[in-house]
Amino acid sequence: MESPERALPAGFPGHSVPRIASLLKQGADTLRAFAATAAFNVDSPERSGRFTAQMRQRRNDSLYLSISPGLGIEAARILVSPDSVYLYDRIKNRLIVGGLEEAGRMLALPVTAEHLFLNLLGLITPDDTQPWDLSADDAYYYLSSPDSSRFYTIDPRVWRVIRYAEHDASDALVDERLFEDFDEIDGVLLPRRITFRRPQDDSFATLYYRVIELNPTGLSFDLNVSASARREAVGK
Repeated sequence: MESPERALPAGFPGHSVPRIASLLKQGADTLRAFAATAAFNVDSPERSGRFTAQMRQRRNDSLYLSISPGLGIEAARILVSPDSVYLYDRIKNRLIVGGLEEAGRMLALPVTAEHLFLNLLGLITPDDTQPWDLSADDAYYYLSSPDSSRFYTIDPRVWRVIRYAEHDASDALVDERLFEDFDEIDGVLLPRRITFRRPQDDSFATLYYRVIELNPTGLSFDLNVSASARREAVGK
């Protein structure tokens, strides 16, 4: 979870939780959409493999992915809307339709519309209206919920969350997200590498962004499904 060679900011480690939350939102409010090319590795009960993903998303709207295993083959197109997922399997010529829970299993990603956009750009922030226990060492801030179920590690050199973790009542890890290799893109610091892990679901995914374009216009979310494709509904 290394960050660029930047100095610790003035005032560290004396920032308050509201001030930390405010600094974490730097640049995020200007972002309404993105398009990207990424290496996408996923290992889950539903799907495993190494792919190249062409991605595009509008904030609070839909996410589109075109998935290729290589050799110029487009294996699948996926559309995650605010309430459903549509997977067009071009190899088997079928369209699979399911709820957001199915999208999480297919992609091993956190899939609610707003959270998905912020997670995919590494711009998550703690809710500063909720109580947090704040601590620091010589490099990072740490926020933990009073019940010790949620944790944020924050790098003040880039003012970004570099790790989020969630634990259940028995203190077992439920959800972990890592944000690494920060790069300045159009004036906004974003992670090139993101890892999502849900151990209890045997679910793991990594994204490495080769190209990111912020706030592109004219994004298309059309799956262009063949008229002959077989339709299947799952989990609905």
